[in-house]
Amino acid sequence: MAADASVPSKRPATTNINIIHEGISTDRSRFTPHDVIADIWASLGLPAAALSAVDLPGSEHAGPVLPSSYRIGCLAQSSIALSALSAALVHSVRNASVEKEKEKATAASLPRITVPQRHATAEFLSVQHCSIVNTAAPANDSPKPPAPLLDIHPTAEAGGRIRIHTAFPHHRDGALRLLGLDPASRTDLTRADVDAQTRQWRSRDLEAAGLAAGCAMYALRSYDEWDVGEAAQASAVADLPVRPPTNKPPRPRAHPRHRRPRRRPHLPALPVVDRDVARGKRTAQLDLRLESDREQLRKLIASCDVFLQGYRPGSLAARGWEEEDLVRMNPGIVVANMSAFGPEGPWQGRRGFDSLVQTCSGMNVSEAEHFGGGEGARVLPCQALDHASGYLLATGICAALYKRDVERGGAFCVDVSLAGTMKYLRSLGQYEGRSGFDCPGFTADEVGGYLEVRESGLGVLKAVRHSASVEGFEPGWDRMPQPLGSDEAEWQS
Repeated sequence: MAADASVPSKRPATTNINIIHEGISTDRSRFTPHDVIADIWASLGLPAAALSAVDLPGSEHAGPVLPSSYRIGCLAQSSIALSALSAALVHSVRNASVEKEKEKATAASLPRITVPQRHATAEFLSVQHCSIVNTAAPANDSPKPPAPLLDIHPTAEAGGRIRIHTAFPHHRDGALRLLGLDPASRTDLTRADVDAQTRQWRSRDLEAAGLAAGCAMYALRSYDEWDVGEAAQASAVADLPVRPPTNKPPRPRAHPRHRRPRRRPHLPALPVVDRDVARGKRTAQLDLRLESDREQLRKLIASCDVFLQGYRPGSLAARGWEEEDLVRMNPGIVVANMSAFGPEGPWQGRRGFDSLVQTCSGMNVSEAEHFGGGEGARVLPCQALDHASGYLLATGICAALYKRDVERGGAFCVDVSLAGTMKYLRSLGQYEGRSGFDCPGFTADEVGGYLEVRESGLGVLKAVRHSASVEGFEPGWDRMPQPLGSDEAEWQS
């Protein structure tokens, strides 16, 4: 369904970005949201006939939806539509009245899926518009990082910069200690104090030291520095954002991938984020340092459909939770992994977050160059990699469930990485020059039309409702956020 090059395009001029992957030059700058869906759908081996069940209002609008050089609106609409369509496919297969119909689930048996582009893009801004409207912030809300670590910092080489992730206290305090600024004794630190210390380091050296110390920080790189200087990792990132589900356990790697489905109670939380993403979920905690909790996790694994984890690859290796062990416990399990850089390449075991992948991969430099304001780096207007990767992982999980149902069993593994989503977004091209920033974004009134107000365990919650609608159903969340650890770690009957 790729655009016909012979047909004049109404799309604003975009920069054609060629990404080399195993010798193949990929340019998706003329892709529409329909093309993106077809591209990823085909890569997962799902039935092509189902694609005609998708309606994408606003997809004919080729211009920017958010002020950015990147085609965030296209990514938002297509990734959310993929997750909805794949879920509808699984539902259709599981409700087929005759066994043979399971392999023939097509648009005729699927409900219509509708995802408006502007609503989908607003959903990528959901954390910014999620609030508790009738009470003060919960007592355990994480405080904002101290001012000294709010932004990217200069380093010794000309134009050098490094971004330090500070959302979690142990990452923030570890970075300060590495820089010789003890957070316990220095409560009056300023941005100038931190900048003075980062200027003593070259950016790559500080990145390496920080990662070795268990911090989360990455040097600012341009696309050329990523493509050439980090060629081994850049080429190891898959050309498509969802690795096709495999029905056999992968071979062990230098940094094995492991799963942890519950946050341990002694670890820090991000309540501002949690209350947005916790809709539709129960919240239980297991401490895998305790044998009783380890045994409970084994029981859950033995009877689950999907084991999903988004922690740093290798984080559970010391505790003996190998992927092969999960399959032995549950031969029909779907193991779903979200990571920063994917399961291949020299960076496969590194920790990372959306903002850090933007920084190290060249996105922030390119965004700043397109904006043209003399900035060395500019972040995207939303956490596009986080949001899209989540919907793409859901798509991969549904693809695995579909294959398991149609092929009558087997264990499957699904991998999605922030770097893979970055690579795909980059392949969609960028609006030329500053043109991508010449859009107003969303007014408060428009966002208000996308909000829902619901009772939750934290108070009255106001948040962006889901943008996908499914004919004959009411997609959404029956369960609203609760305080962490409110539920028992057991399946509901």
